[in-house]
Amino acid sequence: MTKEKILWRGALQYHIGRMKYEVSEFADLVEQEWHNLPEEIKAMIKQEVERAFYYDCRDRMAKDNWDLPKLGDDLDRDEWMRIRKLWK
Repeated sequence: MTKEKILWRGALQYHIGRMKYEVSEFADLVEQEWHNLPEEIKAMIKQEVERAFYYDCRDRMAKDNWDLPKLGDDLDRDEWMRIRKLWK
């Protein structure tokens, strides 16, 4: 694994589940750098974000789930949707 991939994976995993301005700032960075990223890193980001959306949807549908969903509250989820639009 390249150092760049390790850095992006770590940043992504740190920000998934965070709340408010941190998620927005990370989304800005991903949007800004998307076209400069190697395909390997884009694929990793896509895979991790899609996985997070899967668990977020599951969490939101659970009637007995008292924790925040995987992607945070609705405002945070909107920021992840902004990132997701880069490939959807």
